[in-house]
Formats: sequence, C-alpha cells, structure tokens
Amino acid sequence: MKPTEQIESLWSEALTIHFAPSMREKEPAVIVIAFMQSDKAAEGYNLLLDNFSNKETTVVLTVKSNSVLSFALVAKATADTVKLDNLQYNKQELDDFKLKHGKDIKFVLAVGILGQVPPALIATRDPFRPYVADGYIITE
Repeated sequence: MKPTEQIESLWSEALTIHFAPSMREKEPAVIVIAFMQSDKAAEGYNLLLDNFSNKETTVVLTVKSNSVLSFALVAKATADTVKLDNLQYNKQELDDFKLKHGKDIKFVLAVGILGQVPPALIATRDPFRPYVADGYIITE
C-alpha cells in the first residue's frame, strides 16, 4: 500500500476540520483535522511527516455545503495526494482564516482530538515536529 493510501486509511475516521489564524506576528496559522480517538491519527501524522516533509504541498479544500468540505493535501512536484471527504467545518472559522491569510501562506497542519474547542492537539513524536504546508486553495 502506498503511503498516501496508508494515511487515508488511518485518517478515515476524521470528523471535523478547524481553522485557526495566527494571533501574533511570529505565530503560525494552523489547520487541525480532528478525530474522536488519537492512535490512528498520530500514526497517520507520523507517516505524513516521513513521506511529505521534504515536498512542497498545497491543501485543496472543496466546499460541499456551509458545513461540509473535502480536504486534499497535494504534493506539487509528484501529485501525491491524501484525500479526506465529508469533514464538518465551521464556515465562520474558514472565512476568518481566508480573511487573515492569503492562499500562499505557510501554515501548520495538525491532528487533534475532539472534546474541547479548539480540539486538543495530539502528541505524535517526541519532540513534536509540525508539518508545514505551503498554501491552500478553496473551491466551491
């Protein structure tokens, strides 16, 4: 199984996606994919770090409705893609993120666990190393 397929399988239980614009000048913006349980989410994140960290990537968000979207992480040079469908999102969060950050902003892509707002980030490796994406595109 290819790494992209492994990540998709491990992340198949993702429920929501959250958008957190940076609040201070040197603080990164963050997009969090949230789950009910952390084990598969962390394993998928580690595979993402192993297989995508050295690639320039774009997140493609396809808005399906005011509360549901699809997510794809696309490696620009190879077109390797991780896709997740039917993620719940907050339209106001996304609108605020777009307003504050242009599409070419580098941001942290993280995984979190539901139960609080925003979702608590899931510890992956020690020390934690964030995955940084190189921009985003929103289609409707």
